[in-house]
Amino acid sequence: FEFHRPTRHSRLSRLIKEKNKSNVVLVMMVNVGFMPMFENWVRACEEHNIDPRPWALIFVLDQESARQVEAFGFSIFYDDKSYGDQPASASEKFGDKKFSRLMFAKTAIVQDVLTLGYHVLFQDADMIWKKNPLDFFLDSSRQEFDAQFMYDGPNPHYEPLHANSGFFFLKNTVESRKFWNMVFENYDKILHYGSQQKVVNIVLLSRMFRGLKVDILLEQDFANGHLFCEGR
Repeated sequence: FEFHRPTRHSRLSRLIKEKNKSNVVLVMMVNVGFMPMFENWVRACEEHNIDPRPWALIFVLDQESARQVEAFGFSIFYDDKSYGDQPASASEKFGDKKFSRLMFAKTAIVQDVLTLGYHVLFQDADMIWKKNPLDFFLDSSRQEFDAQFMYDGPNPHYEPLHANSGFFFLKNTVESRKFWNMVFENYDKILHYGSQQKVVNIVLLSRMFRGLKVDILLEQDFANGHLFCEGR
């Protein structure tokens, strides 16, 4: 990852400047195993007249997903060296070995885009949109926050903030860069827990005491899976 940084950042910077029409980059990561989820998100955007292409950059982990994502008209970034040996298939369950390997790329791509000076909206592929979240995050009433995370539900593993690392907005500030750099540097803990989210919640809480301004989004606006899986 460090060895390829100069070349990777040069390619990324050029791509974002050429393709993106905003100082916010929507960052997603897909492999061919997650393409049905990605397509579902695209179809939902189309149904609700939302076009995220002008500010989206999709990090693809294999050539087949690169072909499919480009066919949908999205800008892609494919690097088969920087992010290690990544699986092309979907993980079988939360926290399995494939899932843990994917967490490095998921953490590293946010690190790269933040380092290049852009605000980052990251989301997993298993989402749908009914409204454009960019309008929400760029509203003047929300400019005080460095980090905004979807609420994960009353899961005791992520107390007390219950932040969901599958959907979050990081304003590019000194504090948000410090926060995510600490998450990235603790990748060994991510491997230990089998989850990025545990580490994100620990670091998020510690950085709040050091000046990071955090908001946990209201679940009626940003609905997490617990609202559906638990029959609510």
